[in-house]
Amino acid sequence: PPSFSWRQEHGRHDVAVRAVCERHGVRYQAFWALTGNRRILQGRAVREVAKAHGASAEQVWLSFVQALGITPLSGTTDPNHMAQDLALPALSAAEVERLQHLIG
Repeated sequence: PPSFSWRQEHGRHDVAVRAVCERHGVRYQAFWALTGNRRILQGRAVREVAKAHGASAEQVWLSFVQALGITPLSGTTDPNHMAQDLALPALSAAEVERLQHLIG
């Protein structure tokens, strides 16, 4: 059986697909987790969580998707962006729950 499901995260959040993956032990990988969610990244909830952690909205979003069990795939070739992508804040359960409402 497959071990991974690679999906373009381009603004759709594949709630049903992620549930099937979870039930069958398949790791969901999201490409464009950042560029596909620009509207959410600019929203109030993400900005408030980012401010609370002294982090960027992008760092909060990557931390959030990882908390959901999603592996975000980064296409960056910029060493500074990669360092930022790896320096993620630890979100509380309440913060994850707050952000989860944004994607269904």
